[in-house]
Amino acid sequence: MWSESFHGDERAGRRPSGGDRVVAVGAACAGLAAIGGEIVLSVQVVSEEFTSRGGSWLLGVVSLFLGLLGPYAAISAWRARRNLSRPIVRRAAMTSLVAACTGALAIAWLLLIHSSLHRPPVLF
Repeated sequence: MWSESFHGDERAGRRPSGGDRVVAVGAACAGLAAIGGEIVLSVQVVSEEFTSRGGSWLLGVVSLFLGLLGPYAAISAWRARRNLSRPIVRRAAMTSLVAACTGALAIAWLLLIHSSLHRPPVLF
């Protein structure tokens, strides 16, 4: 028990290689872009749903949930037990990968919701 935690701390303290750093930075950029796009699109869809006449509150709440899904997944991946013993660079890369995948799925659903919302303009 003690030796496992000691080995985990030892592995986490190792210096990352140059390739690990490049992968981590690339994954972090992809993750941040996905989360940013997800949040912006979610705010747009939610504002359309809540302010338009005949907008659906259910779709607005679902869009709001989809906007918060990426940040929640990133926080959960960062705090996961299996990641605690990994070096910080690999931990960041795995967290960014989870954020990018979750953000991409949320963006796909938000785009589907947004494309189904084209309503004729209200004249009154």
